[in-house]
Amino acid sequence: MNKISEGQRTSRQDVAVPGGLLDEEASGGRTGSLQSSGPLERTPVTATNRLASWLPHLAQRVAGDDPLKGGLDVDQPYQRGDVWTEDQRRLFIKSLLLGIPVPAIIINDRFSAKYQDPLGRVDWRHAVIDGKQRTITLIRWFGGDLAVPASWFRNEHVAGTVDTADGPYVTFSGLTDVGRRCCDHNFLIPIAEGQFSTMGDEAHIFTLVNRAGTPMSDGDLRRAVEVAAGQEGAPTGV
Repeated sequence: MNKISEGQRTSRQDVAVPGGLLDEEASGGRTGSLQSSGPLERTPVTATNRLASWLPHLAQRVAGDDPLKGGLDVDQPYQRGDVWTEDQRRLFIKSLLLGIPVPAIIINDRFSAKYQDPLGRVDWRHAVIDGKQRTITLIRWFGGDLAVPASWFRNEHVAGTVDTADGPYVTFSGLTDVGRRCCDHNFLIPIAEGQFSTMGDEAHIFTLVNRAGTPMSDGDLRRAVEVAAGQEGAPTGV
């Protein structure tokens, strides 16, 4: 194996790795070396499983009239907009009901990181680096703003339904007290929480997470759906 000298490591300023993160262009394809300016160091991220309702509760915590003091920032300039369809959100809720593991939501504890916004103000909030669509879905579900098929729940857990072309649907607020507690206690989400002092560091994390791998094509997903539909005993509800 060829050794890389310190001179070789630092001679390419355009591929230096700020904060130990790969400094690649956001567009597809690599345009330069993957070499870093030094050994990579582990990022300060702690991963835990938390109740999914923690994120909606966090989103409501605002101190006074200052939006920077508390709460949850889900709208970063390096992310997409609100792009999930209603059915995509429903399928995410279904995964949680079935206990299917879901990807971790990555957040930044900006206050602990001494993060400052572009105007130099201290930002006390937590920011969603990756997992915006899942976070918005949870906020809408626990806020009673997302309806899913009532057949996914036990009859005794449903207090009221909404008529749709697909049959009766139910929101979180349409569940009984027991039904709401079951959702609250059984919906577990992996949360990866870090402390990054700049939006650039957040954007690097977002880029690394979302550039790894190759997205599944429509054909790949269609083939999986066809296999699941033809498999006896495939889970269809709760």
